[in-house]
Amino acid sequence: MKIALICPSNLLFMPYVYNYEVILRENNIQYTIINWDRHQIELEKKESVYRDYKQGHQRNFYDYLKFRTFVIKQLKVSHFDKVIIFGVQLSCFLGRYIMKEFKNNYLVDIRDHHRMIDFPGMKQIITSSAFTVISSPGYKKFLPEDGDYVINHNTLVESQNQRKIFHNQINKKKITIACIGALRDLPANTLFIGTLKNNPRFKLEYHGDGEINRDLQKYISENEINNVTITGRYTKEQEGELYEKCDFVNVIHFYNGMNDMTFLPNRLYNAAKFRRPLLVLAGNCLAEYIKKYRLGLVLETIGQLEERLINYIENFNQAEYESGVQHFLSDVISDNQIFKARLLNFCGNNSHLGRDLGRLKLQIK
Repeated sequence: MKIALICPSNLLFMPYVYNYEVILRENNIQYTIINWDRHQIELEKKESVYRDYKQGHQRNFYDYLKFRTFVIKQLKVSHFDKVIIFGVQLSCFLGRYIMKEFKNNYLVDIRDHHRMIDFPGMKQIITSSAFTVISSPGYKKFLPEDGDYVINHNTLVESQNQRKIFHNQINKKKITIACIGALRDLPANTLFIGTLKNNPRFKLEYHGDGEINRDLQKYISENEINNVTITGRYTKEQEGELYEKCDFVNVIHFYNGMNDMTFLPNRLYNAAKFRRPLLVLAGNCLAEYIKKYRLGLVLETIGQLEERLINYIENFNQAEYESGVQHFLSDVISDNQIFKARLLNFCGNNSHLGRDLGRLKLQIK
């Protein structure tokens, strides 16, 4: 059995591919990653890595056609048995060939919305897939109703023993609210900062690189705001400490499209693992999760931020919060175990299917 994982970018920007690698390696399933070195950062030269003369995320129709030609050549030369395609765009470009040459032997993995989902033929590509992997149940809003969908959350937490427990005692005198990860949505963050600017009770931190770092720093300087810190890029090893040092995790943003309405960010899982309540605006899939599992504070408007925050802190129930986190992580683990079992079954490793699903049923009980 030979599996091809077809990736439209550098693996640095596709960490969820590692979820597949762990499962395939553990079960001695041979696989090859065919990917696009868009940023010219792959150190090891491989025949399965595609490079063009450009550098960066942005690509056009003709760039995708060239990558399509490269992928098809790789598939023909190496004689793969099954393929896994990542992303709506790549599925659209490769769909006709894959449906013909790998009928019943391909998967599609979707981690965000793209307008090409509405292109002619995309519905058949999705529904003809052995199953389609999604990272958020919210994606079903823009996918064909009759597709077979399996959730693979953007986290590697698989068992009770892997859960990190840091009991959260909120500092009621000096409250630290941290945005940890890629920084985006300047309007939402400037409004958020403006609501709490120079308030001695609140410390606002921004850790991570993003398209708004420079503009956000400019806004802080021009408005002489003294309770905001922007640190920039951090390493994976530093991430845990950043979560431990804050009281709340900021995931506030405005909803400007289908992605904003449906995605589940990495911060959701990290905040739960490190026991840090989240702050979010109502109206999207993330807010529904936070409400369902009591993982933080859902705001109708940013204008009510200070009042709602203080009320939340004064009435914070540690036991209720912990119960919600445990329930959330249990459901995430169950979803990921179903994904693992389905993936192994797709790869022909049926012996693991019964074992994994059997263990899953016991956990659900």
